[in-house]
Amino acid sequence: MKLYGRGYIATTAGGGGDSELEIVSDLECRYTVLPVWGGVYVRSKSGTSTWGFTTTPTTDLLSTGDNTVVYVDNTVSWDGNATSHSTLDGGATSPERCCVACCSRRVVWADSGGAVKEIQPGKKHVEYKLEYPLPLQITAIAVGAQFTLALGHCGIVWSWGTNNHGQLGQGHIEEVKEPTPIDYLGGLQIRSIAAGYWHSLAVTEFDVVYAWGWNCKGQLGISSESKMETEPVVLFEEDSEIKKISCGRSHSAFLDTERRLYVCGYNKYGQCDPTNNTEELYLNNTLSDKTVLVRGVSDVVCGPWSTYYVTD
Repeated sequence: MKLYGRGYIATTAGGGGDSELEIVSDLECRYTVLPVWGGVYVRSKSGTSTWGFTTTPTTDLLSTGDNTVVYVDNTVSWDGNATSHSTLDGGATSPERCCVACCSRRVVWADSGGAVKEIQPGKKHVEYKLEYPLPLQITAIAVGAQFTLALGHCGIVWSWGTNNHGQLGQGHIEEVKEPTPIDYLGGLQIRSIAAGYWHSLAVTEFDVVYAWGWNCKGQLGISSESKMETEPVVLFEEDSEIKKISCGRSHSAFLDTERRLYVCGYNKYGQCDPTNNTEELYLNNTLSDKTVLVRGVSDVVCGPWSTYYVTD
């Protein structure tokens, strides 16, 4: 298998913005790809590789954000300055059982007791710490800019945090201070979630995608007529079945069951389509042969300004 990157990608020469860069060609069946700003961390059976990091990680990584990294040994690094935190326990301590996410100098994780915890650093130490007990086991967490999504084992999605662009999917733009179920997804079995800076995605058990939040660059996959959706809207219901979603800062990637990859949103660095000079790419809620970026893709993950995908 081969891993490719598009968009703002740092190279050994210190540059960025490669239109297409073959990162590694020896991925095994079990691998992890974690992007951060212009870099990427790859872990597979053949070892680990990094691009764009200021220092090479000494231990395996669990999660990465735009300027935040979480290590397996419970160390959190902000802006390259590592500080140890013994509070990252439970679901955040094992690469095989990872339920932790970070973005914009925040780390959110679910511990083994069912509580969701959050920390945010100050200049010299952690100043912001919250803990939310939830009445169900959390299987996935997605973190945006000052907001969080949590997926329960029964398919319920919870959201909380700032909401000025409708990114919580609660039908309004008011702040939500505690985890609250998204009623508009009630009755649906959600199997995966993703969060950009101010937009959110979810996929149901039947491979149907829902999107909500900011659409200023076309990152929701809908037309340019709507700049914001405060309630989840259905995407591509009649066109394709989506098996994987991922969000960058202001772009989104959709991988369907036919292994076709579609990317929309902010395209300044070519993260959606390096052959298209348009800064904003809209899918207009339709998937077609004309909007396929790459075929034969088995996995995709977005960095803040980049998109990485795996082919056979």
